[in-house]
Amino acid sequence: MRLFNTKKKKLVAATIAAVSIIGGGAIAANAAGGTGCQYLTYPLCARSVASLQVVDNSLAEADLSPAVREKLNKVGTGEAGPAGPEGPAGAAGTAGKDGVSGLAVTGPTKDVPKGFSTLKLDCADGKKAIGGGLKWDTGSGTAADVVMNGSYPTDLTEVDGVATATSWTIALTNNDPKGQITVQPFVTCVAAN
Repeated sequence: MRLFNTKKKKLVAATIAAVSIIGGGAIAANAAGGTGCQYLTYPLCARSVASLQVVDNSLAEADLSPAVREKLNKVGTGEAGPAGPEGPAGAAGTAGKDGVSGLAVTGPTKDVPKGFSTLKLDCADGKKAIGGGLKWDTGSGTAADVVMNGSYPTDLTEVDGVATATSWTIALTNNDPKGQITVQPFVTCVAAN
């Protein structure tokens, strides 16, 4: 008996056999695997995304599984590469204002009687006072017997809202029960325009 007696019948039978084999194999693979994966041109499991479906820079660390995060954190940065070539020199900066010049500190010793006193120290001509202070030097008492009541610039001149001083004054009280003490007041002066 002839089952396929024409070319047309043979072609139809071959097509049916091929479709049955391919389709049945795909159905069997999906059913037998039990993973919930579909096999297209690559396996795609439930709750998964193919790389073509991910937009660049859209995944954060929280989107990755703990196992993947652990692997990524173990990667490290590697060794530092060699230094690059030196860059070009920058442009020259603008000229700044003149700095301090003619710095001078004057500190003569002064005898101070018991009670309140003021000591005034003057800068040399053409110089301005920028600071001052006081040091207890000698006496029957101790430094605790000297109270500095004030330390401030004096002989002020104001130009365009800016005040400058040509002297420094120290106000102090000598509490030494035995009387006179010796102190060393200071004034710091600089040349100013």
